[in-house]
Amino acid sequence: MHRAFRCTGDVVSPRSLHKAGFQDATARTLTRRRDPAPLATHAAGHLSAIPWGARIAQEHGPEALAEAGRAIADRFTHRTDPDGTVTLPSPRRW
Repeated sequence: MHRAFRCTGDVVSPRSLHKAGFQDATARTLTRRRDPAPLATHAAGHLSAIPWGARIAQEHGPEALAEAGRAIADRFTHRTDPDGTVTLPSPRRW
């Protein structure tokens, strides 16, 4: 799996930054609000850009990818506002 530009808080932590010579480094978890296309559409589009998602479409057709997008959206209905926007926690720590 390609992980360019991704890392977890244990990799880039205040402690590791201090070891690298940074001073006064702190970490905090951010929650971002994004207003993409409806989540089912956004999720299907995102899946199509990653190898295993593209494989779903290739082996089972575009409807299977759309169904995967709907399944993801269904999983996050508790975070979906009446206007259709979704608030998701961001796993990145800064």
